[in-house]
Amino acid sequence: MRNKIMLTLMMIMSMLSGVEAGTVENLERVRAKTITMMFDKNINESQRAEKIEKLKIKLLDMEKIVLNDSDLAKNPSNKTIKAFETFNFTFLVHSALEKDKPISINWLEDLGFTSDNLKRTQVYRK
Repeated sequence: MRNKIMLTLMMIMSMLSGVEAGTVENLERVRAKTITMMFDKNINESQRAEKIEKLKIKLLDMEKIVLNDSDLAKNPSNKTIKAFETFNFTFLVHSALEKDKPISINWLEDLGFTSDNLKRTQVYRK
């Protein structure tokens, strides 16, 4: 009987203690989903464009939330500091809009993959 009461109390306590994800973590989750969708081989181009457009709107909203979150400046975590240090990678939509490029092209160029670099590559066989 005592075990049942303890188990019930533990279950109630676990339900009451909510898991809280911060705004930066939520942004990172949506950003990762967007990048994954950009390179998904299991969908065609029209499906990809449609899904990315939906994710782009959601990502833009999340970016605005993070940029306007006054609590982040009060006590920034390491993730928050890193997110703002790597602005072009974290805030994909804002960065792409500033450069007037699609988010996929902007992201790849920030990584160092430009059309010229890819054209100059050579395949070697060992």
